Amino acid sequence: NEGGSADSFVGGVAIDGLGYVYVTGETKSGDFPVKNAYQVDYGGGGFDAFIAKLNPTQTGDISLIYSTYLGGVGDDIGYNIAVNGSGNAYVAGHTSSTNFPLKYAYQTDFGGGALDAFVTGVAVTGNSLLVSTYLGGTAIDGANDIAVDNVDNVYVTGQTTSDNFPIQNPYDNELSDVDGFVTKLAVMSSQIYLPVITKSN
Repeated sequence: NEGGSADSFVGGVAIDGLGYVYVTGETKSGDFPVKNAYQVDYGGGGFDAFIAKLNPTQTGDISLIYSTYLGGVGDDIGYNIAVNGSGNAYVAGHTSSTNFPLKYAYQTDFGGGALDAFVTGVAVTGNSLLVSTYLGGTAIDGANDIAVDNVDNVYVTGQTTSDNFPIQNPYDNELSDVDGFVTKLAVMSSQIYLPVITKSN
């Protein structure tokens, strides 16, 4: 836990077919090492998420392929990461930033409340976003696991206390205090959309 925040912290690690290592988590360091970054500066708030890709066959500076902040003026944390066959990394986490970096977003506005979940895809180079979206309602929402299939559908799970959490084709459409959620996002070139969500208490 590089950030040392009071929040319980679970970072994510993924490995692609070539053996490259992808890491996400949180940092509150203004001098966190960045390279080929989409976001070169600390966004603010208590901590920012970060995404990094490393080559474990190298040592020193050349082992870091890219490293980038990901966050806005609030608190942002990457809980888990997945990588597809093209080397594009997808991160799930939560944010309280009303200016969280977005691209081709399914949900373009912060839902309100304390936290929204987010889903962000980073290109293989690390210096550009593929997609990035909020996912949440007016209470507390967070995503803590993510997977991607071979046709770039992204699957996210987490928990919500929002009775207006975005749902579509749900198995369960009623909130019961704190619910888990499962979301499938289809990523197609320049858009991200929501074919199915289900919640489970």
